[in-house]
Formats: sequence, structure tokens, C-alpha cells
Amino acid sequence: MPARTMMDLIALGFEQQQLALNATETIMRRSMMMGAGRMGAVETASMWFEKPAAFAKGYEKAVVAMARGKPHPQVMTEFLRPIAASAASNAKRLRR
Repeated sequence: MPARTMMDLIALGFEQQQLALNATETIMRRSMMMGAGRMGAVETASMWFEKPAAFAKGYEKAVVAMARGKPHPQVMTEFLRPIAASAASNAKRLRR
């Protein structure tokens, strides 16, 4: 396996771990809001509408990367970036 591809795999692994941590934090904080009866309509709608938008953007970026002949780990990283950005943004916002 070429060294560049190995580094791409490592970067992909880090990206996946960061996504997992941010998603877990977001779920925990939203669950606490629901349990306390503090979740508003905007946050509820956001839970439903942000995911399809992030997945669609990730799919678009992955298709472009694939069309350009990028290695599979880079394609997956392109797919995860919008999803990870959404999860990170949510976790940061909900910490306040």
C-alpha cells in the first residue's frame, strides 16, 4: 500500500472518531434538553433537517472526488466532512 494511501486511511480514522465523539455529545445534550422539557421547535426541526442536507453535500463531494480518481480513503473523507462539520457545530453550539 502506498504511503500516501496509508496516511489517508489514518486521517479517515481520526475524522470518524471525531464525528463519533461530536455526535455522541450532541445526542446526550439534546436528550437532556428533551428530558427537561427545554427543547424548542427550532432545535427539534434542526434535528430532522440537518442530516439529509449534510449527507447530500457529502455524497456530492464524494462523487466529485471519485470522478477525479481520488483514492477510496479520500473519497470517504470527502463524504464525511460535511457530516462531521454539522456534528461539530451542533456539539459546540449546545455546550453553551
